[in-house]
Amino acid sequence: MALNTIKSSSGITLTPQSAPPANPQNGDIYYDSGLNKLQAYQNGAWGDLGAGSGATGVQGVTGAAGTTGVQGVTGIAGTTGVDGATGVDGATGVDGATGVQGDTGVGAGTTGVQGVTGIAGVNGATGIQGTTGIEGPITSFKTANYTAVVNDFLGVDTSAGPFTVTLPATPSPNNQVRFADMGGALSVNNLTINGNGSNILGSASNFVADTNNIDFSVIYYNATRGWVVVN
Repeated sequence: MALNTIKSSSGITLTPQSAPPANPQNGDIYYDSGLNKLQAYQNGAWGDLGAGSGATGVQGVTGAAGTTGVQGVTGIAGTTGVDGATGVDGATGVDGATGVQGDTGVGAGTTGVQGVTGIAGVNGATGIQGTTGIEGPITSFKTANYTAVVNDFLGVDTSAGPFTVTLPATPSPNNQVRFADMGGALSVNNLTINGNGSNILGSASNFVADTNNIDFSVIYYNATRGWVVVN
């Protein structure tokens, strides 16, 4: 195959140029007067002719590993100290002497003379009779809020939900209202008793009945104690 080559036995003279030729093609060469070097156009760019890197040489053989140094001598272990001597047990103390038993007394003592029976005490005064409770049948059954009147005997049923009974206003001593739990649900749905301006058991707070199946009364005593709860 013919190649695009130039042969000359007497050499080739290139006129130095200060700039590369226009419209170069791969393989074009010129002598750069500024660089004083031959320039060749290859792979789309000008560069020093013959400036390409040579092939990488073969890697040399890895040297042999050095000899491992000799291990140092292990130091001698220290001597274990001698155990201390065990102390001597102390002597057991001497048992104390048993005391001498006392003499048994002579015969039982004489029975004393019975004292004179004292004079009978005077009988105490008869206590004040308690307030008579409300008697007779229940006056009305209640399942919702209600304002009581004196001597009401109310059968209350909180099965459908808790509610409040308000006591009479401006009560007098011995006025009373009685309650009986008909529904047996007070522990779940409590009955609240409102003093309506008077104390209950000495407190301005409402009284809450929360025990099933109870029957109790509230009796007015005075301004300090107010309504007193009795069974």
